Order: sequence, then C-alpha cells, then structure tokens
Amino acid sequence: MAQGDPLPNNSQMWPNKPVQSSIPSQYLLILISLAADRGHSIEALCEGTSLTLDSLQHLGARVNEGEADRVIANTLRLIPDPTLGLLLGQQLNLGAHAIIGQAFLACSNLLEVLQLLDQYAPLLIGSRTQLSVYDDLERERTGVTLHLDGSDHTMPFTYQAIFSGIQKTAADLLEARSLECEVELPFGRPNDIAAYLKIFGDDITFSCERARLSFSKRDILTPLSTSNRTLRTVYENECARLMAHLSEDASCTEQTLTILNKLEGQYPQLKQIAAMFNMSTRTYRRRLDTEGSSFHSWIKPDYSTPRIYSHSLTWESRVLRTPLDLVMPLTFVAPFCNGVACPPPNGERLKPATETHGQSGSANIKALTGKVKVKSPRLFKRPANNNL
Repeated sequence: MAQGDPLPNNSQMWPNKPVQSSIPSQYLLILISLAADRGHSIEALCEGTSLTLDSLQHLGARVNEGEADRVIANTLRLIPDPTLGLLLGQQLNLGAHAIIGQAFLACSNLLEVLQLLDQYAPLLIGSRTQLSVYDDLERERTGVTLHLDGSDHTMPFTYQAIFSGIQKTAADLLEARSLECEVELPFGRPNDIAAYLKIFGDDITFSCERARLSFSKRDILTPLSTSNRTLRTVYENECARLMAHLSEDASCTEQTLTILNKLEGQYPQLKQIAAMFNMSTRTYRRRLDTEGSSFHSWIKPDYSTPRIYSHSLTWESRVLRTPLDLVMPLTFVAPFCNGVACPPPNGERLKPATETHGQSGSANIKALTGKVKVKSPRLFKRPANNNL
C-alpha cells in the first residue's frame, strides 16, 4: 500500500464517529450509482452535506441519518421516480449489509435471520427506525413491523427500500428467483403498482395503519444451505461489539487513538484519518484542538520501536545532531538500527551540528540503539567477486 492510499479498513475498525442514528455508507453508494446511471453528479446528490465520494467509499464507513435524508431528498428531487426505493432495495445483495450480511448467511433459516435483524437493526437502518418481529400463529406467518420517524417526503421511499431489501435478502438466502410476501404499507396506493407486484407478489395492501412484511411458515423454516453455527457465533459477537460501539459517546481523540492502535504497522496520514470520520482535514484538526489534542503529537519518531513518522519534522531532527565524522554512518545506521527503513525524504542530506545534552554523537547513537557501534564510515564492503 502506497503512502496516502485509502486505508484498508474492515468492520472491526468501525472508524467513523459513533452516532446514535446512522446507516452504512454502502447503501448511499448504491443509491448514488443508480442516480449516476441517469446522468446526475455526486455533487448534486450530496448538496447540503459534508459527504464526498472518497469519504463514502471507506469500507465500514457510516453516515448520519440527517445527512442520509438530505441525499435521499436531493435524489428524489432530481429523479421523481415513485418506485426508486424498490429499485434500491433490489440492488442490496448480502455483501451490502457488511458483517451482518455474513451473519445472515450463517443462520439456520429465515426465522433466525429476522431475529438477528430485529436485534441489530440499528446497524443497518439507524436507531430512528423501529423494527420488530411478530408471529401470526392463526395465519401461520412471521414477519416484521416497521415504524419510521423521519420526513414525510422520504417516507414512501424508505419503506420501499427496507421492505424490498428484506425481500431480496430472503430470496438470495433461499436461492429463489422470486419470494412472495404479504405486505402492508401506510401510504396511499400509487397509480401504477406493477413494480410492487413484481417484487412482493399479489398480496399487498396500501393505506394501512402500520407497515408490515411477512413470510409463510414454510419459507420461514426452510433450512438455509449456507448455515454454519460456528461462523454465526463469530459474526454475531462482532455485531454485538459494533452495537456497543454505536452507543458510546467517545471523543474524536479517543476514537483516533483506537484507530491508530488497530492500524499498527500501517502509516496513515492526517487526511486519511479525517476521511474515515467523514471530515475535512481542517474540521478534523479543529475537533482535535477543541479537545486539547494534536494528531502529530501522537506520531513521534522513536527508533526503539517501529513507529509512524511525522513529515513535519526535518530529517536531521529525526535522527540526532552529530559531528561531521558521523554523518555518513548515520545515514544508514539510524534508519536500519531496528530494521525500520526510513530514508531521508526528498534526497535530503544530514547536516553537521553541535552535540546535545553533553553527549557525543557516538554516545547518542549507542544510547539510541543500545547495540550498534559505529567504527567506520564504510558500512558496506564490496564483494570479493569483481563480476558482481
């Protein structure tokens, strides 16, 4: 990975600021892709938000529901398609649900899938949307009840997207081309319901008191071919950890330190970490300043252990101030004294300087490495074979 490339985060990182109500960024990415196919730019879709394509593309990123609502409203204004939510839901494959999608695959049947969705719904649909599983024993049906707390303008779209996504997920898990559901929606019947009938089947009702989607007991209890009890435990433990993280009120400083610890061995830049928080570098710095922290204060040169280095430091200050006779050895010894390759940036050469703290340059080197002894400026001898 080259310096400055996007960090290869995973769900264990959960990099973004934990908020009480947020959704996975991949849902918005799919919506933006649908709009882009119709000729609309991401700038127009994200107008009025701090979102950018780079910030949305970080794996594991989350988006505040307020900004997500704004993107949805912009999209509906540009694309007045009354079935856009249905189209979005049908684009959500299991991979779009990240770690929960993997947990779905490991479940024994759809009943376990719905129970898992009920338990970890805030990870997928935010905490403003209330979802619960119900059982209709008389009619032998099991399904979910959905209640939205959002804008009336985007409400039909959101119901469409969630119910269509649930239907698509269930059909994928059962490896069925189509899976009929019983659907109740709390908004008026549109003029054209062909798209609804194609996805859900004929049993659909509008202008209901509540929003519901249910499956037959036969479909609910059908064993899934991908079931794996051991993997489900692993994925569910991760889901529980992410849920706990969402409920935390951690500061920007605490979250950054957590990320740096989990990125041990990698070399993130300030702009990369800021992108993981969906912030500009300026906003990120300001947030840290208000908390009395500084990104570069955590990234100090330390040759005793491999560390991340701040490029704001000059090369000579990173190593040591040494007499002229030690300039050549230091060029090689300092970067490699612990196996950490760190050549001078931009071809910068070490400059002679005075001794510090009453120690000679060789004493400083010995204190630095503990083992390295500088005996001669020639560190490398030419091989005996002249042909080399």
